[in-house]
Amino acid sequence: MLTDGKQIAAARQLLGWSQADLATRSGVSKPSIIRIEKDLMSVKYDLRKSIEKTVNDNGIEFTPRGVQEKNIEITKLSGTDGFKKFMWDVYQDSSENGCDICLFNARPEYWTKWLGEEWYNEHANRMSAITDKNVTFRGIAREDDTNFIANSFGEYRWFPKELFNEKSFYAYGDKLGFLNFEKDTLDIFVIDHRDFTSGCCMGKNGHHPRKNERILMNKNLLLFIGDDFVSTLFLNEFIPQVVEMGVNPIILTVESNQSDQNSAHELKRYNFYQKNLLQRVLFPLLESSSKSNFKLLTPQQIFDQDDLQVIETSNVNDAATLDQIKKINFIGAISVRCFQIFGSRIISTIKDKGFFCNSHPGVLPDYRGVYCLLRGLVNGDEKLGWTLHDIDTGIDTGHVIKEVPFYNFNSRFRCFNKMV
Repeated sequence: MLTDGKQIAAARQLLGWSQADLATRSGVSKPSIIRIEKDLMSVKYDLRKSIEKTVNDNGIEFTPRGVQEKNIEITKLSGTDGFKKFMWDVYQDSSENGCDICLFNARPEYWTKWLGEEWYNEHANRMSAITDKNVTFRGIAREDDTNFIANSFGEYRWFPKELFNEKSFYAYGDKLGFLNFEKDTLDIFVIDHRDFTSGCCMGKNGHHPRKNERILMNKNLLLFIGDDFVSTLFLNEFIPQVVEMGVNPIILTVESNQSDQNSAHELKRYNFYQKNLLQRVLFPLLESSSKSNFKLLTPQQIFDQDDLQVIETSNVNDAATLDQIKKINFIGAISVRCFQIFGSRIISTIKDKGFFCNSHPGVLPDYRGVYCLLRGLVNGDEKLGWTLHDIDTGIDTGHVIKEVPFYNFNSRFRCFNKMV
């Protein structure tokens, strides 16, 4: 059942998790968790289901009226048919979720006796095919036993003979299966509850790891953002979309090092309307008002709404900024209206971890540098454009990734909107 934000928040609190904890375990970014719990976003189905599954896997279930702790389920299986059903469940759970499988007191002769060699070989082939999907198998075998029938997809360790008995047990996913091979009968009891498997095949977080907890869910994206009107438009459009995709934006606000002292009167006026008026008058007014129907959010309002990490820097190339970036795991970085030139050290540091590209408001190579859109308007070009390009040590000289041309609307605002 598809739940609302309040139920997800209630389930998280029942587990004693912070929003950051739920983000780490589910693989959904913290800003997405915040928006989902506040019902601020039309979230993609797969993100919401990932959260629901994570909560459900940890013993909480959703009901039409709210949330509650799951009841412990115990299933009894018997004989050959029950054993086949149990082994099929091991395969399906591993294939769908990814997990560590631990078998204690492995007695391979019983597997072939109750399942038959042909059926077991088919099972071994199925398991071998999924061992590259975050599935591992580890078996504890009796000392000196070399009949490792699962060696095609797992590994074994010996255990002292005197400590072995006729009872084996499996730990897989959130389930613990007890197999009793005494006499000529076979009874299997399966407990479906994470608390019982948390002590077996321990993961890094102190519990049995599911697939989405074993993969490094690195979805951080660095955004170098300027302080002008286009940057604000970009944030309003871009942040909700990447958050909905499960990406966690980390913002680096960059002060412009441009000076108006030697600029022409027209450029001074242009900068006033594009930057100074926003920063000194409009943004403080909007942020001081508790009620505003203005659709455009200020950068600070966006940062607060999605609880984004923000790093302020006056120089993208200084040692302090470089040190902070080195401590962050990320998939890449995008520069948007950052009126500074990136040096070779910061470029290589970022590209060692991922991509580094620039969102450039102009068609390359004709319009490099600053005021590209304004220059195109002044020149009366019929077509203007936006370019996404790789960042190198030159000024807008990197490899062009994508170029989007659009018609000259004879209006900076309409062109800005089209570009964003």
